[in-house]
Amino acid sequence: ASVLKMDINYVIMQVIFWIMFGLFLMNTAGNLFSNNHFEKLVFTPVTLILSLFSLRVAMIKRKTN
Repeated sequence: ASVLKMDINYVIMQVIFWIMFGLFLMNTAGNLFSNNHFEKLVFTPVTLILSLFSLRVAMIKRKTN
């Protein structure tokens, strides 16, 4: 949206999104092995979706002009 003008290094942001993907994926695995059925039914799909979104953003290639 270009509301905030911030110059953040592309590589740093890519690394951050890869780390987020890994953390969300590990959280998904933890939720799958949870004894709490609510956590298993509600938060497993949420963290799985968040991990897939993070993966999608991490895999975006930089456009060169």
